[in-house]
Amino acid sequence: MAFFDTAQYANYGNGTSTGYYAVAQFATSHVYTAGTWVRQLTAPSFGNERIFVCIVAGTSTTEPSWTVTRGAKNTSGTATFQECTGQAGPNGDLTNCPVWAASTAFTLGEVIYDVTSGSLQILSTASGNTSGSKPTFSATAGVTTSDTSNVWTSLGPASNYTGWQYPHARIANAVATTWNQAGQTIYAASASAETGAATTSLATKGTAASPVKILSVSTSAAPPTALSAGASITTTGANTLTIEGSASACSYWYGVSFIGGSGDSSGMSMNISNTTPMDVVFDSCTFNLASTAASSTIQFTGWMQLLACTFIFGNTSQVFKINGGPNILIRGGTFAGSGSVPTTAFNFGTVNSTLLVDGLDISAVTGNLCNIATGASQPAGMNVVFENCKLGSGVSATTGSFTQIYNGGVKIHNSDSTNTNYRYYYTNYAGTVQHETTTYLNASDGTTNISWNFASSANSNFEIPFQSEEIMIWNDTTGSSKTATIELTTATTLTNGDFWVEFEYLGNSSYPISSKATTRVADILTMTAALTTSSASWNSAKTNKYSVSASFTPQQKGYIKARIYLAKPSVTVYVDPKITVA
Repeated sequence: MAFFDTAQYANYGNGTSTGYYAVAQFATSHVYTAGTWVRQLTAPSFGNERIFVCIVAGTSTTEPSWTVTRGAKNTSGTATFQECTGQAGPNGDLTNCPVWAASTAFTLGEVIYDVTSGSLQILSTASGNTSGSKPTFSATAGVTTSDTSNVWTSLGPASNYTGWQYPHARIANAVATTWNQAGQTIYAASASAETGAATTSLATKGTAASPVKILSVSTSAAPPTALSAGASITTTGANTLTIEGSASACSYWYGVSFIGGSGDSSGMSMNISNTTPMDVVFDSCTFNLASTAASSTIQFTGWMQLLACTFIFGNTSQVFKINGGPNILIRGGTFAGSGSVPTTAFNFGTVNSTLLVDGLDISAVTGNLCNIATGASQPAGMNVVFENCKLGSGVSATTGSFTQIYNGGVKIHNSDSTNTNYRYYYTNYAGTVQHETTTYLNASDGTTNISWNFASSANSNFEIPFQSEEIMIWNDTTGSSKTATIELTTATTLTNGDFWVEFEYLGNSSYPISSKATTRVADILTMTAALTTSSASWNSAKTNKYSVSASFTPQQKGYIKARIYLAKPSVTVYVDPKITVA
């Protein structure tokens, strides 16, 4: 058996009189007619907030000990109530309300819309049998209709139900087992401000083929027709807020604010994780670490995208922690634009991590972008890229240093605190390369001349040299020899075993397999030779000027790419990042 809902509704409201709390509370010694809706009188425990509809008219006595599983029936006196929280039809949404179908295993508590009678019907007795021939439903609340061994009870005309009348109190309730299923949309009212002094876990049931969507929306229509950011989920005290957890989830969240640890000073964490290769997407969401404890973190693990999101912190020692996971993308948004500004923005666990930060305003941070832990705590395979970001003035790329070649690297490309479009920085175990404006030759952005400053670490050597990214130039000529050249200057004497360039080109006319021409010494046992000296007019040449060239014959049009290798340890070399081809 299964549920056939395609949408659910959630609205905590103001916690007292709106949203879920606008539903009348159960009353003792009260005459109830069929189709009357109530919520619990005694305040339910966190996560057990439910709404019930009277399916058998009668007079209540004491409040029942509510059974809160989906579709559960509860009796008080002669009146019977059935759980029916958050479903589409009772919230005025007939578009997403399932309809009766033959040979279908409906489940207890399912609400359907019968077009013929214009009524809502709830499955009040479930036999486990599939439906037979379509019965004739009644629009009068309380009237029952048999369907093989199943029984449906009328909830009255669908026109009696207007938008957002009987929602879940919490998104966590809506995504719970037996309510949530793959492919559902959960509509959360933009004014919903749910809060609770309890650990909160939000784990959807989405799959790659049928993700779950949780949308903060305007309540002006059902189904909603307009997104409206603002729905919030808050944990108070040291209660952890976990989103998706270890579930194999695929979900899309829009406009929801996650507020963790409001009023906490002892240390709690906000955990967002997805441990299987399926995307969790957060669009225009806010992650607010409200705890003031220095040890609190916002931790992300797994596969996810954070689009136009806002990140807020409660202490300067807090961090955004990548706790492992292959692919995390942050695109757009604002980091620490309000609240406390962390001294270091990003920290990393010991598991492989790939983080791409694109277009994020991180200008509030003026300390360090990344903390590269040392020793056993250093990440294995950490690869971090900042592109097209707004940075704080004087911010450092990293604190700490890489201790193993496999630990990855940190790259900053076209990101700065001013209107520069050439800033470049890359560091790993073997060295660092960054843009340079005081020593240069030909390369320019049209206004500012630049070079690349290569500084090898003590770890660089012939076997594991420091390697640059590709420098590219388009080639339109085929079938004739080309000579590509890279110019450099340094205070150090260099050989072709200390510094070399590998040029990649399309050397086969039949298919685009790459061919390579290198200026490196033949192998590790071959005698090295001094680099060729150069007469290039550097504005501030160091002791030595070199010209490194290779000749080859392209057979197809395409890019000629150059990769620079610096194998000599603890030296500085200035390279003109402009290939000349003759």
